[in-house]
Amino acid sequence: FIVRITLCFIAITSCVLNAHTVAAEPVPLNADAIKATLPGSVLKLDTPLGMVVPIKFDGDGLMSGDAGQLASYLGSQKDRGRYWLAEDRICYKWFRWFSGEQHCLAIQRDGQRIFWQREDGETGTATLEEQQKAQPAPVKLAAPSKIVKAPVKKQLAQIQPQALPPVL
Repeated sequence: FIVRITLCFIAITSCVLNAHTVAAEPVPLNADAIKATLPGSVLKLDTPLGMVVPIKFDGDGLMSGDAGQLASYLGSQKDRGRYWLAEDRICYKWFRWFSGEQHCLAIQRDGQRIFWQREDGETGTATLEEQQKAQPAPVKLAAPSKIVKAPVKKQLAQIQPQALPPVL
């Protein structure tokens, strides 16, 4: 009986511990998912040297980055560029960095982690640090009904004296 309980405990413990070691697979992002993720966000791009380069994606198709200690490698401390969607890829072109060459990336996401692969096979990772909150839908106001205003003197004449609060 004790052996049976011990084996049952080991089996349950093993299942629980193995459940924590199984990682979710990154999900490929299509064009709609990219549109919902990147505009208004900041990605912290991991570099091979262990440094992080933050890239801000504005909602108008512009992006900006700060190279930090990689400025000498990239050619400038800061740069701006443009990004756009082409099918299920995000394409970008920096104004100065990477000689201003255009590239496109396929993106996968696992929680806040981003996995990217460029068209030439280069791969990398980033962390989604900030994401613009969805804006609430604008409140639609009904058109005001036609209001007929009486002249001010006529409105004042209709006020009953007993309705006024006592003067102190």
